[in-house]
Amino acid sequence: MPQKNKYFDWLIHPIAKETFLSNYFEKEVLHIKQDKSRTSSYYNQLLTRNVFDLFLNEQNVKYPDVQLVGTSIDFKHREYLHPDNSINLPKLYKFYAEGATINVVGLNNYLMSLGELCDHLTKETSHRYQTNIYCTPKEKQGFNTHYDSHDVIVLQIHGSKEWEIYDNPVELPLKGPQNFTPEMDLTPTLKQNITLKEGELLYIPRGVMHNAKTTDTSSIHITLGLMGTSMFKLVSNSIANAATNNVEFRKYLPFGYINDKQLKDEIIQSYKKLIGQLENDIDLNTIINDMEDEVIKQVPSKLVGQLELIDGLNENKIDYYNSTFSLRKNILIKYEVVDEELIIKANGLEHSFPDYVYNTFHIMYTKDRFNFKELETDLDDEGKEVLLEHLITEGLVFTL
Repeated sequence: MPQKNKYFDWLIHPIAKETFLSNYFEKEVLHIKQDKSRTSSYYNQLLTRNVFDLFLNEQNVKYPDVQLVGTSIDFKHREYLHPDNSINLPKLYKFYAEGATINVVGLNNYLMSLGELCDHLTKETSHRYQTNIYCTPKEKQGFNTHYDSHDVIVLQIHGSKEWEIYDNPVELPLKGPQNFTPEMDLTPTLKQNITLKEGELLYIPRGVMHNAKTTDTSSIHITLGLMGTSMFKLVSNSIANAATNNVEFRKYLPFGYINDKQLKDEIIQSYKKLIGQLENDIDLNTIINDMEDEVIKQVPSKLVGQLELIDGLNENKIDYYNSTFSLRKNILIKYEVVDEELIIKANGLEHSFPDYVYNTFHIMYTKDRFNFKELETDLDDEGKEVLLEHLITEGLVFTL
């Protein structure tokens, strides 16, 4: 897997991150083809067909986390489900043989390689990610032409798929109010055809219409969904915050306003006055900090080796003075001093320490690895032991 803080670079190699952000992100479709450094097996460490097959057989995952989709086959979901909504595998594979696409939603919640990928990408970009897997037999199609309300990064794992890329009738649609529905009266214009081969990547900004179908081979691809935090989210959170602090936002509209032009004019003037006050009434730093905390709470990370570490603590097997430690690389961590306390937020939790712990933790955060001697700060040896014990117990620090 990639080096620390280099997962996004590895994902879009050989395109530089700066080039991606300036030329493609939220703007243009990007197809990264195979080359000498990007072979057909480039993404095999994330997923292979055999690993996907083992997952379906080993994990008792229920619908809708595993489901069938397809444009050319008619079926009801209950036809491949047991009464408890678990998957009847023989029937699932039978429908697949007849042309259905197997879709696994959120495989990153079950498969360590994909979970760590999403964790690292969130840490690097400050936005959340999730993975959907699509396994399609030859000469079939999973969905009709549509657009997504989040950006998608497609990683081709097995076989190949033909993608039709259209224009974007809705530019950067909002999730919810601008979600795609089949009833929309859209007449998209075909822009390009792309054959996505094993080891290749396809980036599609939200709002760009597309469809994908197999030809003479089956296909498995990972759709990596970039579930970004938008400026609209910041604005709506700001107004919600203002409403909690200013009763004028919370008042009902006047009785009878629907048929009264004068009342409507008064509403408009009141609205303009309230909006004009927002800039002075809202502490944007607080709103942004709250949104950061929301991302951290939604992304609890994987804790490989934690059982052994806790046993080592309980059995006094960790030699603090001669061990090498590290913060977990996949965890998004935020830390700051607030009211004479060091607040560390990570793994969906909040940890409080006296503010004099800050320098010691800052050393831990800035170093790729550290030992006991390198933590020469305001803490004595006993204090450093207590801090390390707490951080190990909470899954933030591990021994190398």
